[in-house]
Parts: sequence; structure tokens; C-alpha cells
Amino acid sequence: DFPTLLEAFDTVTTGRALTLQVEDHVLDLDVETLTAGVNLTANVMGSRPQPYTTHVAVRRNKQDNLVVTSHCTCPVETLCKHAAAVLLERSD
Repeated sequence: DFPTLLEAFDTVTTGRALTLQVEDHVLDLDVETLTAGVNLTANVMGSRPQPYTTHVAVRRNKQDNLVVTSHCTCPVETLCKHAAAVLLERSD
């Protein structure tokens, strides 16, 4: 479930992500459901004029645990506040 997936992020990142999501900074969310999980892609407004393109993949590992991976065009690049905001938007 998506709230559990947020455990991949630290509390500061999650808090900032919540602000982004509540303020409608997550744009154009695309959800691709796969047998093995889900791919999420969105543009997320950040500190620059152009939105960051953010990809989040959720998969089950061999132990049947959900695992989050992400890539973002922001300077942090992975498991950033933009990726967490995409997960929050999907769970909303």
C-alpha cells in the first residue's frame, strides 16, 4: 500500500512532499499498471520555472515486499521529495 511505500523516504523529504502534493504541484500523473507492479510518471513543480520530470517504479521483490525506485530531473535525482509527492498524489 502507498503509505507504507513512503517509508523509503526520510521524514523531512516526506514532509516537503506533502506540501508539494497539497499545493497541487504534481501535474500530469500517468499510471501504468503492470503484472509486476506500477510505473508512475509526473511533472512536479519545484524551485525552478520548469517542472521536474519524475518517474517512480513500485515492484515486489523476491520476499514479496514492495520496493520503490525513482528517477527525477532534480539535483537529488532519486528518492527525492518530488518522487514522494508522486506517490502521495497516487494514493490520494
